[in-house]
Amino acid sequence: MAGNYMNAPATRLAYDRDGSVGAFYSVAGLMTQLTSSQLRALNSETETGVSLTNQSTVAIVFPVPVNVAAVFFASTFASATWQLSTSTDTTTGLDGTWVIHQSLQNGFRDTKPNYRIATQLWSTLPGTASANVRGVRISCGSNIANAIKALHIYADISTAATVDRLAFWHPTLNEEVSADYFDWGNVPRGSSADRSFRIKNLSTVLTANNVTVYSEALTPGIPSVAGMHTVSSNSGSTFLSSVTITSVLPGAISGPVILRRVIPANSQVSVWSSRIAADVTNWTG
Repeated sequence: MAGNYMNAPATRLAYDRDGSVGAFYSVAGLMTQLTSSQLRALNSETETGVSLTNQSTVAIVFPVPVNVAAVFFASTFASATWQLSTSTDTTTGLDGTWVIHQSLQNGFRDTKPNYRIATQLWSTLPGTASANVRGVRISCGSNIANAIKALHIYADISTAATVDRLAFWHPTLNEEVSADYFDWGNVPRGSSADRSFRIKNLSTVLTANNVTVYSEALTPGIPSVAGMHTVSSNSGSTFLSSVTITSVLPGAISGPVILRRVIPANSQVSVWSSRIAADVTNWTG
């Protein structure tokens, strides 16, 4: 549960590490592809963001179709208004057919704590306009030269996507964990808690080999937010910064993994986010 803040309306996409491609476009259609560090900055809460130089649009194109629920967007430019659009057939962030979900929205806001406040999110239209989406973009009517502080996209993987991937699975139920499963809610400094989960291989033909499970945070924090989280794959006998599952067969579910948080007494009081990653070294089959 999220405590004083919202429960996530869907999974917050890790578009900076899942193979998505980001780009800026000018009104004339000139493209500047975003680097991996720029994607991380946009998807973080650091407020450093990415500067626009004579650009009018930022677009994210996904490797698989997703069902988009909401977007958080923050900009330094108080005078600009923006449109939120999605496309089910774009390949570049510029081509394809686009549906406008929110029109003439002012994006001037701080990232923290607004990214965790439901009324600060831009919701998408219900139904097919939000389903099987391949791209999201935020557009301004003219070229500007300011910074985008943050762009967070809340979406779940579409059933039309490939099944050759892993999913975070409930520790006892035969279902994927909910979007807010790893949300600790309001936690006091000096406290600790555990949460268990499993890893399921959704592929029907490929084996996932050497799956490394760990926590990371796009906004590091002092002390390290990721460092406050450790994992165990041996029923809690040993907690480490990462654990490796040798293999997960097609359709199989791993043994339990325990995520432990230990919040130091000198932690910064604020709204913080981390995420759990499961990296596959290679697939065979």
